[in-house]
Amino acid sequence: MKIDVHAHLFSPAYIRCLERIFGNDNSPVGQDAMRVIRWMNSDRRMIDVEGRLEEMARFNIDMQVLSVPFHGALVKDRAAAAELTHLANDVLVEAARSHPQHFRALLVMPL
Repeated sequence: MKIDVHAHLFSPAYIRCLERIFGNDNSPVGQDAMRVIRWMNSDRRMIDVEGRLEEMARFNIDMQVLSVPFHGALVKDRAAAAELTHLANDVLVEAARSHPQHFRALLVMPL
């Protein structure tokens, strides 16, 4: 069995929330967040579960352990950090529940 233990998946809602939080932040943290946001928006595999499954089949990958490079730990606003946490985890849990033979999830926690 081939297992990819370093795979990311995001929801469009998570990306929009990151853009709202970090869009005007010119600090190094904000700049890093915007770099990640640009990457998320440029690669459809990051938000498309069905496309990911097709790609996994093409490369004979049986399972992926999904995670989110989580910027919520850097957010000082507790409500925003909690919102990011829920948005990050919801998409991972949904993918793992919908396709348990193909996905597992590493969830995030706000600090």
